[in-house]
Amino acid sequence: MTVHPAWYYGEMKQVGVDFDDPVQVEAYDRKQTSNTPEANQALIQRLGISKKHRVIDIGTGTGTFAIIAALNGAHVYAVDVSHAMLSYAEYICRKIC
Repeated sequence: MTVHPAWYYGEMKQVGVDFDDPVQVEAYDRKQTSNTPEANQALIQRLGISKKHRVIDIGTGTGTFAIIAALNGAHVYAVDVSHAMLSYAEYICRKIC
């Protein structure tokens, strides 16, 4: 085991709430007022994302941006450290994609 000084930042240490509970994930998603499908659609149009593009959404959270990009035809890779967040994003995508 490696011993690090007290100031050392542990990348794998959870910061803030650990969204491992689906109820927490849904509550998080409801609170996201600036991360709306409309705002993400506007960003996707501004960036010109279409069928010919591959998109990597790192820190995808509940997947709002990734899902809208997929609905616009892009091949999307959604990445997040929270399995619950990814499961929620997949659940929503299966409902609307």
